[in-house]
Amino acid sequence: MMKDGEVEPVGQVRSRTNGIDELFDFVKNATDIQDLAIVYITIPDEAENLAERIGSIFTKERIRLARLGPALGVHAGPGILFVSLRVKV
Repeated sequence: MMKDGEVEPVGQVRSRTNGIDELFDFVKNATDIQDLAIVYITIPDEAENLAERIGSIFTKERIRLARLGPALGVHAGPGILFVSLRVKV
């Protein structure tokens, strides 16, 4: 989450499965989503699975999948998976 121009974690979980569930819940609880992207580095299958799941609550054709480049990916690690939202304010 972006707060005062800084990226802050939304939560913390203990397993990858719980983390993916948390991403889904984050999207499910968001209001007025304008754009949605799922970003990954080395796990396109998990990104696709999350897109399918989110497709039940957000128009699947509007979900963008993106691979994070190496300049930023080096700081996140190979298994990174995150959701980026633009919401109406």
